[in-house]
Amino acid sequence: MDSYTEIIRAFSRDLSSEFTIRQVSKQINKSYAYTNTKCRELISQGILHKKIVGASILCRLNYANDVTIALLALSSAAEKDDKLGKAKDDAESLRKALKNSADVIILNDNKFCIIARDELECNDKLSLLKVNADVISLEQLKQLVRDNQESIILIHGFENFWRMVSDAK
Repeated sequence: MDSYTEIIRAFSRDLSSEFTIRQVSKQINKSYAYTNTKCRELISQGILHKKIVGASILCRLNYANDVTIALLALSSAAEKDDKLGKAKDDAESLRKALKNSADVIILNDNKFCIIARDELECNDKLSLLKVNADVISLEQLKQLVRDNQESIILIHGFENFWRMVSDAK
């Protein structure tokens, strides 16, 4: 995984997180000098916001930046492959069956949650599948993200998901 994606993944575990560069270096298990260089590059590109606190630089994600959203989506895709395990076949079947109906599909506590523009159509398609899934509202998604973000595995609609989350901030 490239260094930018590792840094973004560290921040994406808690959307309101702010870390010093030293804290980021510990999370990604890289030297301070290396992490400092990469974080400063992300700051100069507008992907991270910086705040000077004493002698430290405190960083947080800039959700208004399209590249930030793209890096979050890339990080989520890599994490999906790492964590899905035995649910991978169900996730792929669900993604294919709902590809035109679902904006976002997540796995939360071994249950698929789907955000769709047309909930009725999505529910009709779901009734034909033998997969443990619910269609949820955007408000329910926002609540899930606030309450339980670390347990969510993003399956489909990476960019849509991060745009929804950034709009909720």
